[in-house]
Amino acid sequence: MSMTYKQIANLVGSVGAPNNIPYAYDHFMVDENNPGPPAPYITFRYVPKPFVADDINYVRIEHLVIELFTDNKDYIHTAAMEAALAGAGLAYTVDETYNDAEALYVTTYEADFILAE
Repeated sequence: MSMTYKQIANLVGSVGAPNNIPYAYDHFMVDENNPGPPAPYITFRYVPKPFVADDINYVRIEHLVIELFTDNKDYIHTAAMEAALAGAGLAYTVDETYNDAEALYVTTYEADFILAE
């Protein structure tokens, strides 16, 4: 699947915005005056993963990581995220963990896409 960074941001926003879930690239800016958003919230980031053969970079592939942080097991927002990813034609994997330190569930979605310019 070929997508732009803007299309990916819009995909994440299509889940976050209608559900009043804050979302940010990589992390939220947090300090003593701004503790960050309460759960649920979403972060997403890209990790370059170019396709290389014969010492040539043939295709710029991006590895997308989306994390949904929730107070409880959240079937509604996980279903919305999965529907958005499937609707965009992205094959994805999903994993869920519990972060004891933050007392939050973290549902992680990962997918690869070809960066369109």
